[in-house]
Amino acid sequence: MPSLPDHTIEYSGSTTPVTWRGRRVPDVERFKAYAKQRAVPRLVDAEDQAEFESDLNALATTDYATETLTSLLHNTPRPQSWELGESLAEMLLEDEHGVRWPWNHARDKRTPKASLPGKDLIGFIETGAGFALLFGEVN
Repeated sequence: MPSLPDHTIEYSGSTTPVTWRGRRVPDVERFKAYAKQRAVPRLVDAEDQAEFESDLNALATTDYATETLTSLLHNTPRPQSWELGESLAEMLLEDEHGVRWPWNHARDKRTPKASLPGKDLIGFIETGAGFALLFGEVN
């Protein structure tokens, strides 16, 4: 797993029970590499996509069917910038604070161009007494 890029806290604040921090990442190339290795696979749900593709390919019995399936699987819309931001936020919180995500938010889409309703991030974070429910909004 790639390590988190070096960063400095530019601003922070809190209003119980909410806290926030703004960070500056000086090494842009290292940050891009981190995002590509951690956030992009989550964004496109690479794990589920590979499993689904394998299952569909097992159903294809002709070259034509295989070509059609390949065309369908690789004809997905380009992700929106907000989707990348949410995936990146998830991976940063997972890598830095051990937040656990019970499912990939990409699986909640009803249509390829859907904007998901509700909070952007829903996960669990370990506390000294067990786990706490984490809600997040990415702006």
